[in-house]
Amino acid sequence: MTKDQLEMNKSHNHGATGIIVSGIMWLTASIVAFNYSSKSAISTLLIGGALIHPISTAINKLIGVKGKIEKSNTLVGLALEGTIFMLMCILLAYGLSLQRAEWFFSGMLMIIGGRYLTFNTIFGKRLFWALGATLGL
Repeated sequence: MTKDQLEMNKSHNHGATGIIVSGIMWLTASIVAFNYSSKSAISTLLIGGALIHPISTAINKLIGVKGKIEKSNTLVGLALEGTIFMLMCILLAYGLSLQRAEWFFSGMLMIIGGRYLTFNTIFGKRLFWALGATLGL
C-alpha cells in the first residue's frame, strides 16, 4: 500500500463509513419505492446519494477518525475525476428514468459499481472490486 493510500484510508476510515452510509441510502430508497412510488424513490436516492460524503465525514469526526490529506496526494485527483464522471453518468441514469423508472435503478447500480472499482486504487483494498462487481452484476 502506498503512502497516499494509507493517508486516504486514515482520513476516510478505510472507506467503511461510506459503504455503510451508501447502503443505508439504497435501503431507504427501496423502502420509499415499496411504500410510495418509483419517482419518490429516485428522488430519495439522488438526494441521499449527494449526502453520502458529508454524512460519512460527520460520522467519522464523531467517532474520532482523524486524518489530513496532503495536497501532494495524487489520489485526490482520481477521487475528484471519478466523482465528476459519476455525476455525468447519474444525469444519464436520470434521463433513462424518464422512459422507464426501473432503468434508473439498474443504471445507478452499474454507475456506483464502477465508482467502487476506482476505490480499489484510492484505498488499496480489493474489497472494493468485489463490491463494484456485485453492484454491477
